[in-house]
Amino acid sequence: MDHGVYYYLLSLLPLLYYFLTFCKASFRSCRHGLRLPPGPWQLPVIGSLHHLLGVLPHRALRDLSLRYGPLMFLKFGEVPVVVASTPDAAKELMKTHDAVFAARTLSLTKKIITKNGSGIAWAPYGDHWPQLRKICIMELLSAKRVQSLSSKREEEATRLVEEISSAGTRYVNLSNLLNIYVADATVHGIMGYRFKERDTLMHYVYVDEGCSGPFRRGSTDSNNGTAVGSRLTA
Repeated sequence: MDHGVYYYLLSLLPLLYYFLTFCKASFRSCRHGLRLPPGPWQLPVIGSLHHLLGVLPHRALRDLSLRYGPLMFLKFGEVPVVVASTPDAAKELMKTHDAVFAARTLSLTKKIITKNGSGIAWAPYGDHWPQLRKICIMELLSAKRVQSLSSKREEEATRLVEEISSAGTRYVNLSNLLNIYVADATVHGIMGYRFKERDTLMHYVYVDEGCSGPFRRGSTDSNNGTAVGSRLTA
């Protein structure tokens, strides 16, 4: 066989893979008979991500909602997403049917960092989460407990105000200072003293936020995320 023909056929393999993936996804949707909301057309592998190109994805979603309605269906890679863009649609998801949509989807990064959502902030809705909620209410959020920690919160709030006041006419990164206040007040209340390694902790928090953004490939490719996750957590 001529080498040119061989390389030509080899170059068609990615297109064949994309086509088969698209057919598989379409067949799966038809087989399950899902009554999905309307949404923009999709491409194999990336789904609807090409509709969100630009630096402001939320505005792209707004423009799509004007065309497809207050409730629309997209796919971020292989992850199905339903977008509610009006108060009435959001009420249906967040209040009327809140139990159905209570569990949040964890990205690959979040699964690794939170140990598959073992803490209350990322725990899936089920038997484990109500137990965590009960412990928090009884041990951390009861009226007596909140009142006992008021002096520590006031002390950290005073530090925050003094930090802002000492800046004078210089610009102040208020978001950073508020993050520090929350971290200091939380650790002060739990441990009874200020956390000396707070700057190191905040550094890793910012690294976590950077690694677990909304459009990472591990978050939009379920097959890839599962395979890579099994290796990282082994």
